[in-house]
Amino acid sequence: MDMIMKKGNVLLAILVLSFTGFSQGKQYNNVSDFEPFGYFGIGYQYADADINLGSLGSYSLNNSLLGAMFGYRFHQYFGVEVRGYGSVSDDELYGISLEVERNFALLGKGLVPLSENVNLYGLLGYGKITASADGASESDEDLQYGIGFAFNKGTPLEFQIEWMKLYDDGGLDLSRINLKIV
Repeated sequence: MDMIMKKGNVLLAILVLSFTGFSQGKQYNNVSDFEPFGYFGIGYQYADADINLGSLGSYSLNNSLLGAMFGYRFHQYFGVEVRGYGSVSDDELYGISLEVERNFALLGKGLVPLSENVNLYGLLGYGKITASADGASESDEDLQYGIGFAFNKGTPLEFQIEWMKLYDDGGLDLSRINLKIV
């Protein structure tokens, strides 16, 4: 329960920071200047898993995933995203093949414009991870959160880079770095 409270405090801080930049960056003259819109993107995910095996020690495993996301911006400072990623690589520990097979998430996204072409954003949501060891799969759900930057030069395409915490429980700590084109 204490771990959940710590995660909740971190996530609350990220969201508060996400909404404190209303006076920064590009401004809309009034609320009617912003038009809500939907978007689709593709992404590459580099997952880094730190596993604590007690007396056997701690190990770091890496996995690559490709995925897609659908999002909707309700407001210039807020949107939502649905994401799904699937594995394209695995790692090995003591001769056992390990991989994060899938990751699905529903995330709220708070945005802070830093300039006309750059946004800082925070993510908070709920996700489901499926991992496997030599073909035996197990799924679990956890709170997911992260922070990222979006770069756009006024074109329909936007480049995003972000860090996310996917899972932290029972000796397994899973985070990722994402590169996306939206």
